[in-house]
Order: sequence, then C-alpha cells, then structure tokens
Amino acid sequence: MQKARGQDIVQMRLGGPRDDRSAWRSILTAIALPTAAALALPGLTLVVRAGIALAIVTLALGGLALRPRPKRQPKRWVTIDLARVTRRDENGETELASFGSPFGLTILADQGRTRALLAFTARERTRYVRVRIRGVEDAARARELLARASTVTEADVLLGASDEGDAISAAEAARLVELVAARAPGVLDRCFLTDAHGTQVTLDGDELRLGERVVDLRAPLEWRGFMFHESMGQMTTIYQATWLRQAATEAVLVSPLPTEVTSWMVGRAPRQVGEITGDTLVQRALVRDMRLMHSAPDLPPPRDQRVAIERLFMLPLRRALDRAPRVARTSVPPSLTAPGQGMGAA
Repeated sequence: MQKARGQDIVQMRLGGPRDDRSAWRSILTAIALPTAAALALPGLTLVVRAGIALAIVTLALGGLALRPRPKRQPKRWVTIDLARVTRRDENGETELASFGSPFGLTILADQGRTRALLAFTARERTRYVRVRIRGVEDAARARELLARASTVTEADVLLGASDEGDAISAAEAARLVELVAARAPGVLDRCFLTDAHGTQVTLDGDELRLGERVVDLRAPLEWRGFMFHESMGQMTTIYQATWLRQAATEAVLVSPLPTEVTSWMVGRAPRQVGEITGDTLVQRALVRDMRLMHSAPDLPPPRDQRVAIERLFMLPLRRALDRAPRVARTSVPPSLTAPGQGMGAA
C-alpha cells in the first residue's frame, strides 16, 4: 500500500510486493555447488582447478544473460481517492465505485478464511476485488474484517480464477474497507441486486426492497431458511431459499446451491481449517453463519412468490433479516404457502 499526492489518494498493489530473493538464492546455489566441486578436485594444481571453476561461473553467467526474459507483469492497483474507487491492470482502468452515487460493499470469505472477496454493488453492475489471506499474521491484522465476512464456498470466492496476481492482502483489504466506509457511511449495510426478471432488490440499512414491495427491518417479521429441489427432464437442481413475511408482504428469495455443497450449509459444525479459523472472533462468525445457513428440505414455493438472486448474497440478506424483530406467532395465523407452515428460522 502506498499514498500518492498527499493524503487524498491511496494505492494498494494487487498481488502484493514481489520478492525475487528466493529465485536468486536458487541461482547462486546452482553456481556455487559445481564451482566448489571443481575447486576440490584431487590431483590437479590450484591454477587448473581455479581455471575450471572460472569456466563454470562464466558459462553459468553467460547462460543467464542469454536466457529468455520472462514477460514483465504489468502493475495492478486498487486506488481510492476522494471521488471513487478504481482498479487498474493490463486492461486499463475500471471503476469499482463512485462516491457520488449510491453503492454497497459486501464482504465474503471462504470457510477456512484463506480467501475473501469484496463485492462493490451498484444499480448498474457489481465489481469484485479478490483478497488472499497471506498467513496467520496477515489474518490477525484483519480479524474484524474476516469476522464480518459472510461465508461462501471457495469456488465462489475465487470467481473461477486460480491466479493470485490480482488479489490484495487481508491487511490491505481491511484498510480499503475502512477508508470506503469512512467516505460512504452506511455502505457496509447496503447491497444492490437484480433478480432474474430485472427487478431491483435493494438492501439499504433498515429497509429491504423487492421491486415495489418494501420490508421494514425495524418492524417485526417472520423468516425461515430452507432448501428444495426441482427436476427438468433428467436434470435436478437444488435451491436454497429464504421465505419472509411482514404484514401483507410475502416473498421467497431463491438461488441455486453450489455444486460443492458443504456440511455447514445444512447446519453441522464448521470444519476447522488451519490456524486462521482458530481465532475466537472468527469462530463466532462461523457459528453465526452455520446457524443462518441452516436449510431443512421443504416443498418448492409458489413461483409467483420467488425472487431469484445471486447465491453469493443469500447469507448477507439473511443476516439483515435476522437483525429484525420477530413477529409474535400467536397473533398471526400461519400462511398456507409458507414453508414449514410459517415457522420462523431455527
């Protein structure tokens, strides 16, 4: 991370600082071993042995000079200034967010907290910044960030990429989130999505909008997570769903479950993955996510109640619903269309 033009612009390098020392250590070792062996040859004069050693060094250095140069990697940066957050790489500059327009910032991480994802959502599009947690020390500097993150699968957090050259460290991600939150209050409790039919789904603090329907998260409501499956021909798709109801508003958020369905998605204890998840704050976050992601099998909901969303954001929306007060169940009869006969989340 570096500052440019005073305190107003902060740049964070994607891929982290390069360290060529290990490569040079390997090269020097490869030269030193045969040179030492030449100097130790028995039965030869010192001059001859020195000549052989010099020839080895000369040939090695000549080979290094003539070897094909590796393609220079372009510099990649995430930059934050007073106006916007941008990403620059070999494809040019991409705007992640503008402080002049509403946007949300959602933090996602895999179960082992080895990788994370910063999702910048706006009405027009969603942009991502990948995060690579570089060991326990890096994780410790960003423990609040990792505890705040909603858990997704490793495949989702990687977005199909295996290259680590476009990821920032956890410490830099924590700094980026801190700066963005300071310049855009409420951004961490805001999310802009679009369902499969083009309807806007917006979480903004204490309000969840599903097109024209509005859910007040300060008022009592009911919600429940479940899963269901549907078949089309020989292909069966498993969905995760979140039923919610408040007064006359009733809807079901749905999204496909990832192929690699893991045990924590059905309410079992989270698997321990390395030292990073041993942090108490992170452990509490994983237990929280396990509870919220609990999904018992149920019947498919009516199609006219479904709101299809991207699966990365199912858990963040459940977290928002979970903060709302619950309806007193004795005062409202169960809905005939509600999964589990209108029961709230466990």
